[in-house]
Amino acid sequence: MDRPVKILVADDERNQREILVSSLCREGFRAEGATGLPQALALLEQAREASDPFGVVVTDLRMPSDKEGLELLQQARHDDPLCEVILVTAYATDDVAFSSGKARAFGFLSKPLDLEKTLITITSAAEKSKLARDHADLKELLVSGKDAFCGIVGKSAEMTDLYRMIER
Repeated sequence: MDRPVKILVADDERNQREILVSSLCREGFRAEGATGLPQALALLEQAREASDPFGVVVTDLRMPSDKEGLELLQQARHDDPLCEVILVTAYATDDVAFSSGKARAFGFLSKPLDLEKTLITITSAAEKSKLARDHADLKELLVSGKDAFCGIVGKSAEMTDLYRMIER
């Protein structure tokens, strides 16, 4: 059974962060909050070390400085290219859009957040991240030959029984 996608919400506005984290948890995601860039980077590192990376990062662009959201976007994408990042801002400008696009942000959400649109955007980013991780895992399986039998890939009980039958 697949684990729900893990989502990091980085926002220095406590109410905004807590509402979004609780809404995501109700939707079946595993969500955690961070108050700013240092805490968000620490949580990303801990998750990576535990081999349980975040699939999506939702970050306020300004927390409290103008650059923290973009720094988090760049660092998260650098450390884990399969992690999708969504920027939240009340101050969208062409420069911000260009910078975030260059760093490959999944998308933008404008404040005040529309919860329905926010959940749809985050769900889309989570699905994209999950598909990218599944693809990378399958590619690794094929390359390594692990859990494969004569080029057939599968590790379920039924497949193991099939391998035994083929060997006989």
